[in-house]
Amino acid sequence: QNDKQQISDNDDNDNNHNKIKEEEEKEEEVDEIELDSLIVTEEIKIIGTTSPCSDFDYLLSRQNTSDLFISLSRKMWIIINELIDESLGEMHFEKAIKCIKHLKAVSIREEE
Repeated sequence: QNDKQQISDNDDNDNNHNKIKEEEEKEEEVDEIELDSLIVTEEIKIIGTTSPCSDFDYLLSRQNTSDLFISLSRKMWIIINELIDESLGEMHFEKAIKCIKHLKAVSIREEE
């Protein structure tokens, strides 16, 4: 009788342990969902001076008009000029050069 009671107690403990584990996993899933919902992502609508190359790529990937590349290229040149004109010393020159190289690479790819 004691052996049966011990086996039954062990089964109850295992079941309780499994239930607790399942509840913890569910809580973790809920935490992940809640954290994900807190992350706010803004849709890129213009090429900015913070990360112009990635802005350009994002906007180009959303291609919805035939002359989008031409339009974005013009806007990129405006940003490049802003980076140079508003730079304190040579502070933004490297970023401007990266933009020019990026625009050249994308232009070659678009031409093909």
